[in-house]
Amino acid sequence: LRPRAIELVTCEIDVEMEDTKLIFHMSMKDITLEYLLSFDIEHGLTAPLKETTPWLHQILMSAMQTMCAVKENKHQNVEMYCTVIQLQIANIRSQNNLAFQIIHGLYLFSSGTSRKTIDLLVHCGLSPGYDALHTSHTIMADGQIRRAQLVARGPHMIGWDNIQVSTSTHVEQRTLAPPKVQSGTTAIIYPLRNATLEDLRLRPILDNRLKCDMITFSDNVRPTYMHMHHMTDHLIIDIIKILIDNHPGFNYLLNSPVLKHRSYCPPPLGYKTQEYVLRTTTTDESTTDGNIKVARNVYIDQLVSINQMENFQLAPGLFHAQLNLIWAILHIHRGSLEEIRGLQYYISLLDRVRLGAEHPDYHTLVSLATQVLVGHILLYWEIVSGMSLAALADRKSTAEELKVFASKIYHTYVSAHAVEDVSGQPDPEIQDRVLRNIILLNRDLLIFYKLDLAISSGDFGRVEIFLGTLTMMFAGARCKNYTTELLHFIQNLNKVWTSNFA
Repeated sequence: LRPRAIELVTCEIDVEMEDTKLIFHMSMKDITLEYLLSFDIEHGLTAPLKETTPWLHQILMSAMQTMCAVKENKHQNVEMYCTVIQLQIANIRSQNNLAFQIIHGLYLFSSGTSRKTIDLLVHCGLSPGYDALHTSHTIMADGQIRRAQLVARGPHMIGWDNIQVSTSTHVEQRTLAPPKVQSGTTAIIYPLRNATLEDLRLRPILDNRLKCDMITFSDNVRPTYMHMHHMTDHLIIDIIKILIDNHPGFNYLLNSPVLKHRSYCPPPLGYKTQEYVLRTTTTDESTTDGNIKVARNVYIDQLVSINQMENFQLAPGLFHAQLNLIWAILHIHRGSLEEIRGLQYYISLLDRVRLGAEHPDYHTLVSLATQVLVGHILLYWEIVSGMSLAALADRKSTAEELKVFASKIYHTYVSAHAVEDVSGQPDPEIQDRVLRNIILLNRDLLIFYKLDLAISSGDFGRVEIFLGTLTMMFAGARCKNYTTELLHFIQNLNKVWTSNFA
């Protein structure tokens, strides 16, 4: 009976694998962006396979784990392993069964996997060949440009920045070889939510630009009393957030409505901004002429859309504002190694490296700034509350009680009033210059921390109330370019752009 049983199972599995062609069949030309974005291995492949190949599925599941493991395994997703093995079998059976292999291969291709590794996985039935992936990648890129062209005919915004691609790690290269580092510019286009073409009419904006008044410091740059009140509320909540994020004993307050930031124009819950990456150009965007060339490449060569520079309404990139703000804070507060509580003191104390340059790595610098700010704030919590953080957590204080402590921390160690109290002593010898510098550092780092949270929230209103303060910080740090950019932006928001556009 054993040979007969093996023959019966073999025939049944052969029939099952023939039926799987309807699930797996796909060629390199069939791949689309819609399929790539909606791909789900669990619902798209695993579930249909269990229904179509019950015999093969049961055999593989039995081979992969013992009866004991079936009962006790709580972590491994054995179903996924089974699906991948069946996908390999299907690809070895027919080279046209590429429903999974194309997705897996494109992931390897996009993540920079070497050609030798991809060629190895081809022989394992887990990926198409490197040349086929390159062809598919070109097809996908063409499809992305077509989608971006449709977006460019409606309300949209665009941003671009420089990019550097390393082509070699070797010091010496042959004659006429490509450069080790290729510089260029990459642009991304975004459709605007809730905007209409009527909102983007250019003529009213140009008319306003011709007849509008200039902004003034007292009316448009200096924060209003209401903005100051809102900014203080935001910073006090951030002081509590630092406590909650850095001590598990306060997790009971994570969802407290009292500790939610004030909303102005938040995006819908779960909303994700759509983005369309365009082809990278080798044009350098660091000059005015370079920016014009990039704009022409994007809108004339790629998107086939507008061809007048007047159509562009400019605004500073918020990430670049963060980047230059943290550099400005480092420039102002670096000090010397002998100056206690200056940033250079902390760089040495925490044994941080690669922060000696004028413009060090952004993420390394943000890590230092966050560590310094968190250390200061947690210390102030213990000073103001008169107890350790563990004891404060055991008290299970209400959100309102913590706001009282946070308000005292803000007014004692962060606010402009705290600086005035320390600086207002008539006798210079009585003034605590170290404390004054620490308060100024706390203020600047907390504003940077606040800006990062506001940008991440997607609520531009939380950024807008800080625009005047940021402008003054850049001006104080002698960052002329970003001071000018923010003043230009405030001018547009208040005087030039129509209400529907702004």
